[in-house]
Amino acid sequence: MSRAGVLERTAGAEGTAAARGAGPFRTELRRGTGPLSALLIFLSVTLAMAGKATDSRAGTDWPSSWSQTAGLLGTLVLLSAPLATAAGAWQGAREHRTRLTELLASTPRGLLRRSLPAWVSAALWPALGYLAAAAVCHAYALLYVSYGRPLLASAVAHATLTAAFGTLGFALGRAVPRAFTAPVSAVAAYVLLGATAYTDGPLARLSPVDGRTSAGHTLAWWQPPAEMLLAAGVGGAALVVAVASLRHKPLAVVPLLLAVVGGGLLTQGGDPWRSDPGATALVCDRKAPRLCLTAVHGGLLDDASRRLDPLRAKLSGVPGLPERLVEAPGRRRAEGDRALPPADMYSARNRIDDGEFFVRNAWSAMGLVRHGCRFGPRARLLNSAVDAWVMEFDDRRIGFFADEEEVRRTRAVIDRIDALSPAGREAWLTAYFTAARECAVDTVELP
Repeated sequence: MSRAGVLERTAGAEGTAAARGAGPFRTELRRGTGPLSALLIFLSVTLAMAGKATDSRAGTDWPSSWSQTAGLLGTLVLLSAPLATAAGAWQGAREHRTRLTELLASTPRGLLRRSLPAWVSAALWPALGYLAAAAVCHAYALLYVSYGRPLLASAVAHATLTAAFGTLGFALGRAVPRAFTAPVSAVAAYVLLGATAYTDGPLARLSPVDGRTSAGHTLAWWQPPAEMLLAAGVGGAALVVAVASLRHKPLAVVPLLLAVVGGGLLTQGGDPWRSDPGATALVCDRKAPRLCLTAVHGGLLDDASRRLDPLRAKLSGVPGLPERLVEAPGRRRAEGDRALPPADMYSARNRIDDGEFFVRNAWSAMGLVRHGCRFGPRARLLNSAVDAWVMEFDDRRIGFFADEEEVRRTRAVIDRIDALSPAGREAWLTAYFTAARECAVDTVELP
């Protein structure tokens, strides 16, 4: 078919589409690489977040904290931005790839008018894919978070940045319409984001990749608008340079100025993650000794308190118990408080996933036994027996560091402790713990 025939057929197809109410924008949004790029971004971000959520030792418990959810979603722009860039580059090079550049240039529609629908698809679909993934992750976190509000503005800012990378890819595809442009631009986007994030100084704040977010942080209000200004400015400038006429290309200065303003706010505004005093406020139960966790882990309190009940019952009436057991990362403790390790060490998704570790640390934190003493045979036997009795160890656990004879002797002492009357057990434990604080357990008689 001649070029004139192709042109006539193309014009006829466009007229039919317009008659059906499907303009070029609608056609582009329904076809091309846009929907596929959105699906790939949605799957990659969602699966990466799911992998972190199911691994309690992955270094972040994002479903229990809005700040960690926002921080990890920001890090995963490392996935969405390269995919958006590659899809945009493939979309931008479409005219050259289909050998229609000269043909379309001869139509009445100018370059800007022809390019805008394809650009909208290259920028909008990746942003929608990222936002859909962020929505799923926030809905999942809603099941577990016990403090604060979702940082939705941060997700919108990251989606804007993803769209900007799609625009950069589109511009590159138009400038260098080659098959290698898409993969090379994707690698370049990944390297740019990663290298910027791991530089020292203010430039690191230009990247959304940040591994320092913790549950006790909140995001400064100005960070998302500044990131959106930077992203929209860079993307807008790239688009103007790619599709505007030679006479209008200097207009790229306007979005570049917006990018400079956004970049200036990010680099000069200080660390956008600020300590949140409300997140580290204490919530406590009403038992003795009281258990206090930070508000961001408040959802753990009922379960943690219930797991401590057997320990509390065994030590009831023993002198020297602390007034409170406090989750105290970096906190100055009041007199009578004993510090517990951060809840992240024994919990995931605001649920305790290592109950023995938690109870063991609570028992150790009570400070009833002085460590570093020189113990004789009787003291070692009593210490082992009391520890196993408090923690309710079976013979297998007792024998982890002991031979069969030591296990048998330890179990005999445990049985004797259990055989005491409540008053007799309280009196013997009082004598034992008094001696244990003075490194004099060898003087304590067997129960």
